[in-house]
Amino acid sequence: MVGRHLLIAIEGVDGVGKTTVAKAIAEKLNAVYIKTPAWSFLRKVAFFVEKLRSRELEATSYFFLAFISSLYFCVLQTKRHVVCDKYILTTVVDQTVLGSRVARFLKRLRYIIVRKPDFTFCLIVRNESALRGRLQQKERIDHNDLVIVPLWEEIQGEYRRFREVEVIDTTCMSANETIAVLLDRILSRDISIKEPMVL
Repeated sequence: MVGRHLLIAIEGVDGVGKTTVAKAIAEKLNAVYIKTPAWSFLRKVAFFVEKLRSRELEATSYFFLAFISSLYFCVLQTKRHVVCDKYILTTVVDQTVLGSRVARFLKRLRYIIVRKPDFTFCLIVRNESALRGRLQQKERIDHNDLVIVPLWEEIQGEYRRFREVEVIDTTCMSANETIAVLLDRILSRDISIKEPMVL
């Protein structure tokens, strides 16, 4: 692994702490932080597609947006590590649980078309009420949350099916504790990364 830059994906549903953790990890490793889809105009496309309420179209468009982001990550990785907030597995898992037929196909294709992360962490919160509490603290529960949150147990199970995913339960952890755990996992498996700044 020496001499190359890493792609680190932080996956999971809204409210588990992905953004806070991903931004902090990026800062500690002097990496680029990206929220997928990689550009705001692509996020507007995704928002528009969600409004159409078509599972198959939504799954396909999110996969395409992950593909575009993946190309951008490859360019960025010529110079720095990249930490992304959501990537391909969130799309595959959510759409699989929601019953998309396309998601089964995308599950098999995912790393043929999209760059495979060097590290994939899925942050979870153990129960629905804790997850709802976190979303309410952020004053943010949208239509997607209303659909996904009741399916959280099933979603957690689906993430665990992927061998490349390391599931981190953040239910009883502070953001700093979660960041420390992830940094420890990354540094213990990759000798090419310099020691990060002290927490």
